[in-house]
Amino acid sequence: MKRLGKEARIRHKRRLLKFANQEISPSSGFRPPVNLYEIACPPGYKILNAPLNISIEGAEVQRSFLTFFELLNDTVKVGRVFISFQKTCSASAAGLVLFVANIDLLIGTYGQGRLACSSLAENKFVNRVLRVSGIITLIRTGDYVKLDGGVIPVVKGNTGSQIHDLIDAILKTYFNDKIEALSEQKISTALTEAVLNVQYHAYEGVPEPKIGQSKPWWFLTEVSNQTLSLALYDFGIGIPASLPRKDFFEKLAAIFSVNDDADMIEASLETSRTRTNLDQHGKGGRDIKALVETSAGAHLVIYSNAGVYQISRNGESNISKEKFSMKKPLRGTLIQWQIPLESFKNEDH
Repeated sequence: MKRLGKEARIRHKRRLLKFANQEISPSSGFRPPVNLYEIACPPGYKILNAPLNISIEGAEVQRSFLTFFELLNDTVKVGRVFISFQKTCSASAAGLVLFVANIDLLIGTYGQGRLACSSLAENKFVNRVLRVSGIITLIRTGDYVKLDGGVIPVVKGNTGSQIHDLIDAILKTYFNDKIEALSEQKISTALTEAVLNVQYHAYEGVPEPKIGQSKPWWFLTEVSNQTLSLALYDFGIGIPASLPRKDFFEKLAAIFSVNDDADMIEASLETSRTRTNLDQHGKGGRDIKALVETSAGAHLVIYSNAGVYQISRNGESNISKEKFSMKKPLRGTLIQWQIPLESFKNEDH
């Protein structure tokens, strides 16, 4: 076989780099060569493989996902890191919003130049969500993809008013602005309450992360398998640390058996917003879970510090609840709602 000349080799390498830094159309049929991911890595960067599953669902997946960020943080402290998504095969809304928030924190702490990545993964679905969520843009530029219609990327905010723009985007993108008023109210009330909890409680008494905004939160929504997923995350102290600071905690502890972080989460969902004496703003945790408890087939999961609390509505009336602890604690609070789209068509009037 004839060897390529020097100029031909340079052209070939440039072609590979071009593919490494753009999204591949699912219909193109292009399959990158095995060494493409190594070629795309800039000199001086250490390659770190992203998790197989960008998700926090399931004990083993949780452990692997959170361990990745421990390793990423330790590596970025001392040098530059190239994140390879080559083997990543799945992603959830909760995992994506958590991934983006952690990347944002690293950029705010060490600077944008410490991180690089390839936009290529062997899985076509992962390629799409990496692009749409804004992960690739954030890693490469330090900027977020703007909310401009068509798709909804991960959004970072720090006020309650911003959630209204997101709700409008959800209604337009997934429902074409055609949704029952009751359904719209449930989505709006749950998200607004969760964001207000971040403002009032999440960062109380602790230094805020170095990410350019006060009391930040991150949000992502997606539709997959005819299910609407909504995920909200903050870097705060977590519900288990916040709840005991309430002046009514002793009364609450007498009603509920509060022994661990999961118990704390459960108790918080049964309270009104008495901590700030602003009951006119809503029913607190009850608003957060109402979206699931009134929607057949819906699911709510809240991760906060070492606790996990889940509520599922199975069928028309059966509501199940589960509590457990994570071996690796999660900083802050992550909430994910999952509601079948069909349930929005069957609202009681």
